[in-house]
Amino acid sequence: MLRFEATPPGGTASALERMREEAETSPKSRRPRILLAFDGEGIAVFDTKIADEMLRVGLDMLSLEGDVFFPLGGHERYIPTKEKMADVRATRFISRFHDAVRDANLAWTTDTDRHALNIFIARILFCLFSDDVGIFEKDVFEKAVRQSTKVDGTDLGEFLEGAFQHMNTPPAGRRSETKGWSKLKYVNGSLFDEAVPMPALDRRCRKLLLDCAGLNWKLINPDIFGSMLQAVVDVEKRGELGMHYPVV
Repeated sequence: MLRFEATPPGGTASALERMREEAETSPKSRRPRILLAFDGEGIAVFDTKIADEMLRVGLDMLSLEGDVFFPLGGHERYIPTKEKMADVRATRFISRFHDAVRDANLAWTTDTDRHALNIFIARILFCLFSDDVGIFEKDVFEKAVRQSTKVDGTDLGEFLEGAFQHMNTPPAGRRSETKGWSKLKYVNGSLFDEAVPMPALDRRCRKLLLDCAGLNWKLINPDIFGSMLQAVVDVEKRGELGMHYPVV
């Protein structure tokens, strides 16, 4: 029923992809149902029977996706259409990231603060989507965050502020210095124009942002971004996208 491998940090995706290839060449009678890789901080999981998208998630997000392990207890899980599942999962993940940012900025209580947080989340959504649909090079934003910021998240805000400014600067006006965000393309529009304060970010924010980046945003319908953002910032509306779980 289960094949499990422990991997070095950051090695879950490659290990799971190898296990998937090996499972596909095995007779169905000997094929494990669940493939699982764990690197000490996060997991990658694949259900060989359902064959939906690989799930990459940190342990603190596992409670939202625990149904992937139902078959190990003899129970099948409900699987909506692939597109619907991607939309729901993305909203779950970005909501958890939003809540972590909110918790790290408890003094942000005014309308101006909430506006700044909404702008910040909208910019993050754009970067996550751009990583997978060809606006950026594949996963360039995820790699920049992972490789250019500290694990404790203390420099994440500074990094993102520089990245947003970089994306708002035409190529002719950019500095020649090389930074972690140097490969991010110029975004010709107003998304990064408004000067708003950067929220404080911590280890949990960084980890959840990388969890979000691990999703395949190419599967997500861009038409729902408006309702997704509304659901993220308004807890009472999260159920409208199928998010029937307790908010913690």
